[in-house]
Amino acid sequence: MKRRKTSFFFNPLPWLVLVVIFHMPPPGHAASDMEWIRLTRPLTPRSNSSICAIPAAGTILLFGGDNGTESNCSDTWEWDGTRWNPIDTDHVPDAMWGHGTMVRDDTLDRVLLLGCRFADSMFQIWEWTGTDWTLIDEDAGLPAEWYLFDAVYDSARQTVCVFGGYSGGECRELWEWHAGGWSRVSETSPWPADGLGIAMAYHSGLQKTMLVCEDQGRMEVWYWDGTLWEKQEFEPPRPPVRNWMEIAYDPDRDR
Repeated sequence: MKRRKTSFFFNPLPWLVLVVIFHMPPPGHAASDMEWIRLTRPLTPRSNSSICAIPAAGTILLFGGDNGTESNCSDTWEWDGTRWNPIDTDHVPDAMWGHGTMVRDDTLDRVLLLGCRFADSMFQIWEWTGTDWTLIDEDAGLPAEWYLFDAVYDSARQTVCVFGGYSGGECRELWEWHAGGWSRVSETSPWPADGLGIAMAYHSGLQKTMLVCEDQGRMEVWYWDGTLWEKQEFEPPRPPVRNWMEIAYDPDRDR
């Protein structure tokens, strides 16, 4: 039988006590027979997870995802710059169509998880407190079985904007959430033609929401200012046609 030895040592810089556990090889066996024991569970392979940066903490938050099984994932992880760390929470957001989407509320310095509950299509908003999830809003009036949408936080208007996705078919509805609850924006002209496979980001320099989508075989850019959609006209080159991309605003270069 292999013998097990446990050692402790103190790391004075991050004030962290580490525990190292390893097997001591029995007599007659080489030291190469020693085995390391993982103390934290690894981040399991998955797709379609929701992620969001937390600048103040220097971390990235990840929730859920599709692991190829019927149960999928409902766990929370944090990236600290060098490794993924699992976070055990007292509350777990309900299973959602498409696993939900996260946005960062810069005004109140919080992360919000938005999604349509799988069980009854109730649209929910969960807030991340830093250690746990808290349900702060739910509404049955939004599109049923809604997923694959994108969402951003408009810091100038202190509003969450949700657009596009799938709800029994392609969805081109625009909804906004603020202190007064949810409201649907009536469609006017012009309006983005495509609601599937879109990507959105908030351009704080312009104080507008930017949307990128494919339309009639070419990539288009739209801006939402809280009142009207404005299609941007620009000369080639254009990115090759694609869907399901991701975009982000670079504040250092204002683009």
